[in-house]
Amino acid sequence: MGTGKTEEFTVAGSGYEAIAMDGGANGNASGALVDCGLGTTNCAGATGKVCLIQRGTNAFADKVLACQNG
Repeated sequence: MGTGKTEEFTVAGSGYEAIAMDGGANGNASGALVDCGLGTTNCAGATGKVCLIQRGTNAFADKVLACQNG
């Protein structure tokens, strides 16, 4: 069994809970939210924003790169 923990976040005043990834960084972040869809291509306009990326078929590392390269 993993050692993930429950995370809470707020988007546009609505609260959500999620299970953090094992080995994920701890900390706080804030910023405008940008919808990156499945994260299969570079996410235009992502600079300085928080990327919202759906679960899907491509690898997590590819999703991170799509956000970083946006």
